[in-house]
Amino acid sequence: MNKKEQIKEAVDKIKEKVNEKHRDFKMPVGGKITSRKSTLVATFYKSITPEFLPTKKQVVEVLDLFGMQNVCSCVYCGDGWSEWDHFFSIVKKGGEPSGYVTEISNLVPCCGKCNQSKGNNYWKEWITSSAKKSPASRGVANLDKKIELLELFETTQKRQTIDYAKMLGASWDLHLLNLKAAVDALVKAENHATILRLSIHTILTKEAAKNARRS
Repeated sequence: MNKKEQIKEAVDKIKEKVNEKHRDFKMPVGGKITSRKSTLVATFYKSITPEFLPTKKQVVEVLDLFGMQNVCSCVYCGDGWSEWDHFFSIVKKGGEPSGYVTEISNLVPCCGKCNQSKGNNYWKEWITSSAKKSPASRGVANLDKKIELLELFETTQKRQTIDYAKMLGASWDLHLLNLKAAVDALVKAENHATILRLSIHTILTKEAAKNARRS
């Protein structure tokens, strides 16, 4: 048994003795370095995704398609917009790059709730799903009409896609190696943090026990 396992076993035994669960109590979720892994992976792909700034005319054309000549709103639910969302996400659900880029034909105005809820899901599967904060789950009115306009946007807009491996060759391989190194560093840091946390917990518990015996 290594040091980490010994410390964890000791802490678990202490917890069994001193912890009594209350039905109305729940510990806050602790921080984990590796919880940012998916964010790191997405950032690695987004960092090389080209961005094409649209002209005012191109933005107006998209808004006109959605019937937003006067007021811009979220295309998914109709609430006020706060950002422009990638219609087809830059990163697939499996964590691989989709090949889509940031351009006006792949951007739509949306609210923060919809953007967060949609994530990297295909819009048509998500919008009618029971996912938290999806338009369907929130009972958004006239959803069929919104879907009709979104289908029109999907089929009428031309979008670029990139095969990064084919375009970049060895440079792409190096980018993936850098990503792996960054993820491995997260895991290593998380393992070390776990050892530190358990060590600190053990020290404090022992000190508390000593103080209790003195008093």
